[in-house]
Amino acid sequence: MNAQHFHQQGFIHGRKGLYKEAVADFTLKPDFAEAYIARAHARGGTGDNQGAIKDLQQAANIYQQRGELEKVKIVHQVTEFYQNDSE
Repeated sequence: MNAQHFHQQGFIHGRKGLYKEAVADFTLKPDFAEAYIARAHARGGTGDNQGAIKDLQQAANIYQQRGELEKVKIVHQVTEFYQNDSE
């Protein structure tokens, strides 16, 4: 099975509230920013906001390396949500 299959499977698990399974599905390729974002939301669903923040930071780094600065801004906004929710 390829990374795209696990990415889709992770969304299915997440929609069903199976966040731990979704986290496992999204733990794949180190350069797949979208998987880090999806895994961040799955981690947030389990209450692991610090893990979510770490994944979002990794996604932002990947986007930064690609020069996708608008996506970096969006990811930073989502990161702020998890930081505020942790306080």
